[in-house]
Amino acid sequence: SRREVRGEGTVRVTRQRYSVMAYPEHYLHRPAERVNVKFKAIDANDKPVRTTGTVVVTKRRWKERAYVNEEVLTTKLDTDAAGEATLTFTPKTAGYYAVKWTSIDGDGRRARDLVTVETTVWVADRNTSDIGYYHAGGLELIVDKESMRAGETANVLVVTPASGRWVMLSASADTILETRVIHLDGTVKLVQLPIDDRHTPDFFVTAS
Repeated sequence: SRREVRGEGTVRVTRQRYSVMAYPEHYLHRPAERVNVKFKAIDANDKPVRTTGTVVVTKRRWKERAYVNEEVLTTKLDTDAAGEATLTFTPKTAGYYAVKWTSIDGDGRRARDLVTVETTVWVADRNTSDIGYYHAGGLELIVDKESMRAGETANVLVVTPASGRWVMLSASADTILETRVIHLDGTVKLVQLPIDDRHTPDFFVTAS
């Protein structure tokens, strides 16, 4: 028979045997509140990987043209059978914090033998006006988490490139639900938005 039989498939090619993902339970916290950051290690086939990583937490503060890092803590974490591990730390003061995971895949002599991932969290309360965070793009909104339920309060951190700005903040769904005009004494301000049934299934927060 001269029939031709063909087949195809996908082969994943990666530089490293596994990768690590990092995701905080919340992006916004208050001083002295516990921060939980989850890590998950998986291979190219999305299978969990047991590994040990070094996690460094630094507090970053923008000075002139670059961030200055202050080390807060360094610890080691082991992922479990599900490839998961959780870091818990308590920032004492308001600020901008980076959490970086580093582990080794191979003998560690080459740069590609290092598996790294980094995430960030912001710490502020309603009296905070500056956390040393700089955003080159101008006005920025940082939300605590992406999904919420009616009855909860959405925490939103408003960030401006300079102090003393006025910002109009709006929450909208099919229609505009709420509009506020707020003044920032510094470069950041924590705003709380009550969530109710009008915000379901989705709503948007904009600033100008």
